[in-house]
Amino acid sequence: MVHQGSLPSGAQEWACPTCGRQFVVQWPPNYQRIVLCEGDSNAAHTGATGDVQLSGEHTTSEPSPEAEQAWRRWLDDNGIAWDGDDQVD
Repeated sequence: MVHQGSLPSGAQEWACPTCGRQFVVQWPPNYQRIVLCEGDSNAAHTGATGDVQLSGEHTTSEPSPEAEQAWRRWLDDNGIAWDGDDQVD
């Protein structure tokens, strides 16, 4: 990803010169991302700015045990029963 510039709000525009993906990102504490052009959503993108580094090298479809526990707690707190079977018949 290549940093294209910053907006007066501090949000940054990023673009991939290879696949055409473009987005605007506002960093925390008010994180927000707006995709301007999807490009190749399967491409692994990397980029960096300051102490922040983005990397698409490691992905997994399985949540960490901590993330799964937090998700189950949120479901329970919001009255949503889930048996763990997310298969569509």
